[in-house]
Amino acid sequence: MTSSTANAQALVVYNDNQAPLKRFSEKQKVLQIGDFKIRLQQNWNENGVAGVLWDSASVLSEYLVHNDVVRGRRVLELGAGTGLPSIVAAKLSAHHVTATDQPMALPLLRQNLEANLNEEQLSAVTVLPLDWTNPPKEQLSCDLILGADLVYNEGVFEALRGVLKWLINGDTVMLMATKIRYPKDKRFYETLEDEFTVTQVHYDNATDVILYRITRKREEL
Repeated sequence: MTSSTANAQALVVYNDNQAPLKRFSEKQKVLQIGDFKIRLQQNWNENGVAGVLWDSASVLSEYLVHNDVVRGRRVLELGAGTGLPSIVAAKLSAHHVTATDQPMALPLLRQNLEANLNEEQLSAVTVLPLDWTNPPKEQLSCDLILGADLVYNEGVFEALRGVLKWLINGDTVMLMATKIRYPKDKRFYETLEDEFTVTQVHYDNATDVILYRITRKREEL
């Protein structure tokens, strides 16, 4: 995002089912995702929403562990934040993982990747800044796109739609985990349906997280 947009996004605080402030102040989260024990550093004070772990990232990561969708594929994560889905994808033998976020989020993202992946896994990971409002001219090659809790700030919905149109082509698949907190969130997915097929593939009752599979619609002959 642009610096002004990025800062606005980073500082947005939203109601996550009245989640206690403790979740924001914890410096470290220790998780068991399948067979993987993962330690994530958090930094709410400096990174805002990009600096803490959200339920959607955990649910998406669990889905990756229990469904063979990553191995051998080129994976790109949007809004990677603390990096959990990217870490899990690398551990699940993705061919390559590209973890992207706004520039201010990248130091913490790199720290978590380096702390949880071995040298071989790290050699297949790239960390990149990605401005949704001004994506690079060259196409980022990927087979699978991951996103967790990207839909909350209506001010960046149009930019997010644009980056999905840029990335999702041919057989590319996106898995997007989300909570529908407000009517505007549901409307975002409805606006995708002109160009994309949006299918719910999983629902986590404990966290109220929905996982959508998004693909480009095929042109009828």
